[in-house]
Amino acid sequence: MAMHDRKFAIGVFLAAGILAVLPFALAYFFSGEDHVFAGAILNPIDGNTYFAKAYQGWRGEWRFRLPYTAEAGSGAYINLYYILIGHVARWTGLSIHLVYQSARLIGSAALVYALQRFFGRILTRPFQQNTALALSVLGLGMGWLAVPFDVITADFWVAEAFPLLAVMTNPHFPLGLALIVWLATPSEDFSMSGAWTFAGLSFVLSLVSPFGVVIALLPWAGQILGDLYRRLQERRLTFKGVFSHPAYLAATGILVGGAPVLLYDYLAIRGDPVLSAWDAQNLTTTPPWWDLLLSFSPGILLAWVGWRRAPAALVSWFILGLVLIFLPFELQRRFMMGLQIPVAGMAAVGLDRLREASGQKMLAPVLLTLLVLPGTLLLAMTAAFGVISRSPLLFLEKNEFDGLMWITDNTPDQALVFASPEMGLFIPAQTGRRVIYGHPFETVGAARNEAEVVAALQASDPESLAAYLQAQGVDYVYFGPREAALRPQSLVGVSGLRLVYDLAGVAVYQVLE
Repeated sequence: MAMHDRKFAIGVFLAAGILAVLPFALAYFFSGEDHVFAGAILNPIDGNTYFAKAYQGWRGEWRFRLPYTAEAGSGAYINLYYILIGHVARWTGLSIHLVYQSARLIGSAALVYALQRFFGRILTRPFQQNTALALSVLGLGMGWLAVPFDVITADFWVAEAFPLLAVMTNPHFPLGLALIVWLATPSEDFSMSGAWTFAGLSFVLSLVSPFGVVIALLPWAGQILGDLYRRLQERRLTFKGVFSHPAYLAATGILVGGAPVLLYDYLAIRGDPVLSAWDAQNLTTTPPWWDLLLSFSPGILLAWVGWRRAPAALVSWFILGLVLIFLPFELQRRFMMGLQIPVAGMAAVGLDRLREASGQKMLAPVLLTLLVLPGTLLLAMTAAFGVISRSPLLFLEKNEFDGLMWITDNTPDQALVFASPEMGLFIPAQTGRRVIYGHPFETVGAARNEAEVVAALQASDPESLAAYLQAQGVDYVYFGPREAALRPQSLVGVSGLRLVYDLAGVAVYQVLE
């Protein structure tokens, strides 16, 4: 890469770093004396579950069990990346938050470097390389046009599809994307040793982001399909020389490294009734076509202009990715992972072609920037507003947090805590204790349990609540401002409860046998 392009890459890296660091730095700073930042800004509902997983590792566990479900089950060796984060925090004596955010930033840096390397290898012109890197790392789509109509399109919430969202959301999305991009990058002297390297990287990818293994195969799958088609056309039905072809070697390495973990995940989840029930309700379907078109525009429109001149790896990734996200499969949206990357690469080729055809070197890039920049700015403003306003989805009040710390210090690790649905999201993340309801996917029977928790809190008859707590096997009741919003009257008079903590509007009760 020439010096001019290296400077551009450094600029993109710094811009991505600011977006990855600044909102979180502000969040910890704006906590002040009265609030505590919970650790997640974009998609805090899922973000808290990652801290809950890390907490299990901090306790010395490796086997994952659902913390948002009353019956944890036997669990399985999945979600190991977050459990490892917890172990690292325990080994080093650092806080889970510090290790978690450090892992997110390291993964983000790896992603930007991998993208710079990827586009530097497959695109030959500096303008295309620069455009693809900037659009993939810093760009969203034109979903900002739908915001005035109260429509939130995929480019603001499907974090795994867009590198910008990934670096601002959690540690495993940017690291997973970095590994996918590295595995998708061609090499001129790819050999059997390279295949074994791919196997190792694919193994790590399968632990970090299992669906990423399938995505990593797509750029190579297109080349394999093309080679098989040529063999059929030439009536060369033998497979002589197949494993000297880089695409076959790469795909074999990816499968050898990743397939065993995917198979284990599938069997382990199917073999545990609790995990199986969680998986059955974990539906992540693809947004409608018009949403996708808006979310990936104007890049996808430019990609249409440039796809004939684009490298095969980009075209294969994009076309096969589109096929996967519309398969009749309950987790189809997971295959959107990194889809902005091939769109950005083909868009760069298309934009370069428009520049050549029009003779206007600056007009098209300026228009692209004007169409993409509002989404990026709106995302940054939304994150900043949530932080500055101390959104209750992002922050705990200090008295709420103190009550949670009392639970951490004074209750058994496997205690079941009853709380409002809102607080149920934070309890496993901050204390590692289980709740009856706290998450729309990781609570088995989520809709039913949420309704029952709310009904129990709002019951006018104290004995109804007491009976519910006994029936569910609850060990402790957390009662703070969020619970009081659902039940204005206190828990005084509810039989079978012993007050064990009471400070600044937060009470914790032990449920007696």
